[in-house]
Amino acid sequence: MVKTHTFALLFLILLALAASACSPAPEPTAVPTQTSAPLQVAPTQTPTIPGDAAAGKVVFEQYCQECHSTEEGVALEGPSMYGAGRRMTLMYAKNSIIDPKGNTIISSETDKAEESSMHEGYGDELTEKELEDVIAFILSFR
Repeated sequence: MVKTHTFALLFLILLALAASACSPAPEPTAVPTQTSAPLQVAPTQTPTIPGDAAAGKVVFEQYCQECHSTEEGVALEGPSMYGAGRRMTLMYAKNSIIDPKGNTIISSETDKAEESSMHEGYGDELTEKELEDVIAFILSFR
């Protein structure tokens, strides 16, 4: 009798599976997903940058202009800041100032990686406000 019940139960399970396979699939529902992609900013929009670019100009003139130009194609000891707002992110600019050795530089003359010759003490010498201001000034060159 146990064999008959087992066989009947197995038959019912197989019948249920076969019936469910023949029924139409339920319509998929849209499930919102969270992406980890960074926020994209249209080229015509300027991202919000903390800091005051006018005050940053004063900081730039005091600490940076000896080695960095703001004119197109004019490279002094360091690269020109012309167009920096198009080619740098906020974090890249900040890290370049705080830890200049942490970013790889590709020489335009040799196409080889070079170590930055930028002064390494600005992370300690500039206040947080001065750092934000000079970054706002640098990134204003779009």
